[in-house]
Amino acid sequence: MIFILATTEPHKIPATIISRTQRFDFKRIATSDIVEHLAYVLEKSNIEYSKEALNVIAQAAEGGMRDGLSILDQAISFSNGTITLENALEVTGSLTYDMMDRFIVACKQEEPATCLQLLDEMLTSGKEPRRLLENLLVYCRDLLIYQKAPQLLAEKAQHLTETFKQSAKEISAEQIYAFIDVLNEAQNEIRFSTNPRIYLEVAVVKLAGKGLSEETVTANQTVADSQEVTQLKEQITELQKEVTQLKEQIGQPQTQTQPAQNKEKKQQIRIIVYRKNVYFKF
Repeated sequence: MIFILATTEPHKIPATIISRTQRFDFKRIATSDIVEHLAYVLEKSNIEYSKEALNVIAQAAEGGMRDGLSILDQAISFSNGTITLENALEVTGSLTYDMMDRFIVACKQEEPATCLQLLDEMLTSGKEPRRLLENLLVYCRDLLIYQKAPQLLAEKAQHLTETFKQSAKEISAEQIYAFIDVLNEAQNEIRFSTNPRIYLEVAVVKLAGKGLSEETVTANQTVADSQEVTQLKEQITELQKEVTQLKEQIGQPQTQTQPAQNKEKKQQIRIIVYRKNVYFKF
């Protein structure tokens, strides 16, 4: 008889048990391995399939072979003898690359109305909000990986559209980071929400505001910096004039006939100097 003990906290297992057992660390199965096994099952069952459909199913399985086989079984029931990409998208509720291409392009061009319209189309077609966010996060991740290490997307190379490749060239890494932050925040907020659509719409409006091109952002920052420098120069010039006037007033000889008037002037000088954050010893 063999006893199998499973835990997600192996560090809490007492040493007396560890010394009498064998340890096996279970890891997520690679997407390519899931695709290969699903293809093997379908070939044994004489069912035709498209490689794109198996990739979608394997990604939705998130490293679990059992989940992948369950999704495959549902896709078979929706198919007419051939598992297509449409069958896989319908079963998993995933977005097509065309949908995500149009959405990200609208965000990049700062078109919130178009983004909200596309979101409405996705939700109306039956897409689940959480799955929608997951797909967009993966899409943004793919954009970033394509920029930095395109060879890591070899499995998806034949599925990447020209719009995707163009977006990867035009959208900066900083913009992608901002997209991911907004999507991740929305994903956390809708986790326990009874009305996730509200958070989705707010996130979409935020995304549409993150689409400024790098050149525009740099230009706006340069203008703002220039204006700030000009204001600082004007303030410095004004302070220099006031300090000069104060020095002249302090250096004037004082007469004994007007002690009260001189005392009042010194008080005024001290007040003016204090307000400008300049300190002198009188």
